[in-house]
Amino acid sequence: MIVYFLVFIWVLVLAGIAEQLDFKTIGNDSAESITLTVKTVPHTSNACYAYILASIGMILIAGLRYYVGSDYGGYYLRWSKYAEELGDSILRLDEPGYRLICAFFKSVGIMDGAYPIFVASVLTIGLVLFIIYRNSFQLCLASILFFLIYWTSGFNAIRQCLAATFVFCGYESLRDRKIWNYIIWVGVAFLFHRSAICMIFPYFFIHNKITYINMLLLIFGCIIFLYSYDIVFDFTGAILDKEFNLENLDSYNIRKVNRLRVFFNCVPAGFFFLWEITRRKSISYCQTFWVNILLFKAAISLAAMNSPYLSRMGIYFSPFMILAYCGLIKEIPVKHRNFLSLGVCILHSIFIFYEIYHSSSLRYFQFIWQR
Repeated sequence: MIVYFLVFIWVLVLAGIAEQLDFKTIGNDSAESITLTVKTVPHTSNACYAYILASIGMILIAGLRYYVGSDYGGYYLRWSKYAEELGDSILRLDEPGYRLICAFFKSVGIMDGAYPIFVASVLTIGLVLFIIYRNSFQLCLASILFFLIYWTSGFNAIRQCLAATFVFCGYESLRDRKIWNYIIWVGVAFLFHRSAICMIFPYFFIHNKITYINMLLLIFGCIIFLYSYDIVFDFTGAILDKEFNLENLDSYNIRKVNRLRVFFNCVPAGFFFLWEITRRKSISYCQTFWVNILLFKAAISLAAMNSPYLSRMGIYFSPFMILAYCGLIKEIPVKHRNFLSLGVCILHSIFIFYEIYHSSSLRYFQFIWQR
């Protein structure tokens, strides 16, 4: 557990320094207007250096881990087989992305499954933090939320997190309604995990107006999903080229998801929904986009609350949540902003450290040189 606390402190200090360097140079008032008037947020060079150091720390710790995370063993031991399957996977479009990484190392004579995992960590963490850097002035809050919401996800779902990362690379395209650019990023993500293809559908709903009627429709959709797992697993099987028999599924596919996870995903979404819809000011385009991201994440948590397998679809919205939180908190009056930022961080930190403590694959951290 000590490694996680040290990484958290590292991120808090360096990202906090980066944010203060920005405010010191650009000014608080200017920073208030920047994120509302430009699509790519500018930062000072010194802030960039501090942010890069914070990012490198998270990349190295994740990339140099050894048998940390439920997926590590499978990818570490089967990497050579993944490399051999590259040609067939390309012809069948059967998730050749990670196999390409494995094949590269095998072609240059590096026979060690830890190398592809390290590259996966660099991509998963580095690309998400880069998109956050381009789109948020709140580097400290965003970096902390990244650690709490997404950092350890790549330990347990390597290929799916790679896919989620490439979907997130289309954040600006999704925000600005550039459908073909967004579809390209989803296509890249599809090469790592077939389930990414489902992220095309949110494009058509993510900008819908925030109304009580739409909220009720979303809840109604969750209820239908919750009681239609037979249809859902048939559809999932068609996408993933797998066969699911609802009567013979193991406990990972059909059992209750940790209710704390569902609670921590739903409470913030409910709060921001009520905040935006009850205040007298009109809801802006970006605010609508951000609230809908949180609502979609909450909806997936509720709809898949009886299937850990299906709940992993929520991974795709996790990096989007980070920018949604930052954007929405920035719209809160200054006197409440720090309190709300602290509340969101505490909420997610309670869950992530609870999950780490109760997960044998995460709790006992060891590095690659300890093998």
